[in-house]
Amino acid sequence: MRVVFKAFAQCILVIFQFVFALTTRSTLSIVLLGVVAILYSFAFGLARQIIDEEEDL
Repeated sequence: MRVVFKAFAQCILVIFQFVFALTTRSTLSIVLLGVVAILYSFAFGLARQIIDEEEDL
């Protein structure tokens, strides 16, 4: 459960950083944050899948 909370907290941080990047209008930071957001969403999905498998046992 702690893994999911960590991933969720990281996703929130990425969203805040993305909003900040939009306000600064820096194209490079927006692109980098987009890549990071995709990686975090993948990690979050992976963590959910692991927890679902643990509940099945």
